[in-house]
Amino acid sequence: TDFYSISMKIFDRGTITVTVLPWVSTENLTASDVPLLTEQVREVMMTNLAQSADNYSNKTSIKNELLH
Repeated sequence: TDFYSISMKIFDRGTITVTVLPWVSTENLTASDVPLLTEQVREVMMTNLAQSADNYSNKTSIKNELLH
């Protein structure tokens, strides 16, 4: 079953994996630095998301193999 019901807006039992990414310093940055900072932070997030998706996919495949 799905972990989250969109229509009912509720979560069912399941496991949530949370990753805390490295702290990003904004010391000595100005408003003109925001676009570059935004892109750098986005890149870190997207890289981590891709790695997490790969890990999840591998775990799901192994779990499916064990269940069948």
